[in-house]
Amino acid sequence: MTSLQRIRSQLDALNQQWRRAEIREKSLYTVSLGLVTIGLGLLAAQFLSVTFALSFIATVCLAAGGALTIWIIRSLGRFTGEHMRLAQLAEHLAPELGTGPTSAIDLDRSKQASTEVEARRGFSRELAEAHFEHMAEALDGVGLTDRLTTERRARDRRAWQSLGGTVALLVLALVALGTGRSRLIGWLADPTAARLSETPLASDITLTYRFPEYTHMTPRVVEGGDGSISAVIGTEVALSALADTNVRSGLMRLFGSDGKALQDVPLSVDGKKLAGTIAVLHDGSYVFELMTRGGERLLDGKRHAIHAQLDASPEMV
Repeated sequence: MTSLQRIRSQLDALNQQWRRAEIREKSLYTVSLGLVTIGLGLLAAQFLSVTFALSFIATVCLAAGGALTIWIIRSLGRFTGEHMRLAQLAEHLAPELGTGPTSAIDLDRSKQASTEVEARRGFSRELAEAHFEHMAEALDGVGLTDRLTTERRARDRRAWQSLGGTVALLVLALVALGTGRSRLIGWLADPTAARLSETPLASDITLTYRFPEYTHMTPRVVEGGDGSISAVIGTEVALSALADTNVRSGLMRLFGSDGKALQDVPLSVDGKKLAGTIAVLHDGSYVFELMTRGGERLLDGKRHAIHAQLDASPEMV
């Protein structure tokens, strides 16, 4: 291997070391950003909606991944085929080399010039070879890759500290934001399942009872109750209520006395206003299931009782 090849080999090794350090640093910061994004997603799932949280996480992660890719590509191409810039980096890492590395690269360029130009400039190949030999020996002795590691130690430490800090914050968020955590995990486990709401989905429930004709009873309106229904078998009950947020669609899920789901009754929706009609046929219960404008399905955590009363036995006359 010639002296010039040894110089280029040293600079190429420095380039490889620099690339690995750049990729490591940028990857650590990108992972830190991803962890912060997940933490903010937990916060959004806790106080806003799972749909918004997932959209936020996906958008930021895609943007961060794209930015990291562009960043790495541009960084890796910084010194490609540029031994002069690598020589300048070597001089920065080892000031005792003076301008030796850059002058060696410059001499190599001049060496490739024509003989006529050499003669006109007084170029001496012997002196150039001597300089190459001296600089190759000098580069072998300074340990450029070790010096680069030392040079970047503070930057690497900051990157690892950033990752450690974000991991600690994420663990804290996972512990403190239990509701948001369970919502995200529930969606990831089954994206089509409705999420159980810890608060009532509807309020101001009004029930209008329309009794069977044979009872000769006039319709009765019940306002301000908890939504429980109690009427003779065959009674038609018109329900109206207000959701706690604007919804896209909704239904009443009816259950039998054994807790098994029996029927889904669609609700008409107008903003927050809900309306629907069911027939009282047997004991059981019902819950509201709503889909928000953001596409999130919510299931009421509270079941409303349905009590089917038997009509009085007919009298013998």
